Amino acid sequence: MKTLLLILLFPAFSWSQQLAVIPAPTIELHLPNQGRGFSKTDRILFHASLITASFIKGIARAQQEVTTHNWLAYLYRHPGARPEWANPKVSTYNKYKNGDPNAGPRFPLSTTLLVGATDKYHLNQTIGTFMTMAQVALVTTISIDDVFRKGKFRLSTPLLVGAEAIVAENLAKGITHRYYDVWR
Repeated sequence: MKTLLLILLFPAFSWSQQLAVIPAPTIELHLPNQGRGFSKTDRILFHASLITASFIKGIARAQQEVTTHNWLAYLYRHPGARPEWANPKVSTYNKYKNGDPNAGPRFPLSTTLLVGATDKYHLNQTIGTFMTMAQVALVTTISIDDVFRKGKFRLSTPLLVGAEAIVAENLAKGITHRYYDVWR
């Protein structure tokens, strides 16, 4: 048993000094149009679009949580909303004919692709999914632009842009939760 413990610990002792000096990963590229990329206005537009998509996703996710855990607060803030749209215990059956899962879908694709049209929970889930895809596309675009402008891939670019998106999303979630917190 002691031998096994020494064998398992040996790599940690022998490599610890060498692992401490590993530089941040960069990939050098020699591109024919290095130094060119999007204009400053386009880069600002990409960042603004990313923050907007993150903010919309944060609002959608927060409303999804509100309708799941406290759907009465949603109805309180939106008095014209139908309870069968917001209450997840009831609204889950909106995608079926007459609310019966055995009767089949209410309309074509109501249980798959168009499920967002059946209730508030799934609408917010659909919006959040589309905004996530937009975020990935924007982070990728910003990172590729950085490669064209600098001539190398820097891991810090997608990490910082991703952190920017996370901050915007959580800010929107916090504001939305605060808005629906009606029984303080």
